[in-house]
Amino acid sequence: VAPAVGAIGWPFEQWLFSLPAVLLGFGLGRLVAFAPDLRTLRRSVGAAWLLCAGLALLLAALVPETALYGRRILGGLGLLVLAALLPNVPDRLTRRVAPLMLGVYILHFFVYLWFVKPALCFVELGDSHALRLGVTFPLTMLLVAWLRRTRLRALL
Repeated sequence: VAPAVGAIGWPFEQWLFSLPAVLLGFGLGRLVAFAPDLRTLRRSVGAAWLLCAGLALLLAALVPETALYGRRILGGLGLLVLAALLPNVPDRLTRRVAPLMLGVYILHFFVYLWFVKPALCFVELGDSHALRLGVTFPLTMLLVAWLRRTRLRALL
């Protein structure tokens, strides 16, 4: 008998979330690349999100331990859908932030684990999700921006 999803342990639980997220992001990218116009794109990504929501609900009904992962994936995909529907107008903020995103993806966990979590424990602020996000990602962006000025630029 296979173990329940929650019994697999770290880091496999993170990978269970990441694999579908990567595939869904790739699928959304293909939809965006091949949509002939914005109206078709909106219909396509809306239908894709509804299909994913249906699959997540079905999976959660069959295997209740997967409900958390389904919500996370649908939330992430929803943010990607909203971002894909934004007008593609170059602005200064996007041009500065976009090159940092791969480095943020790679380093955010370590920045949280090594810097943010100990600092939050030291000042006794607790460990809410909003506080974690509000501190970890800007700090990681600053770190990646600094590291991109070094020889590590090729990796980040």
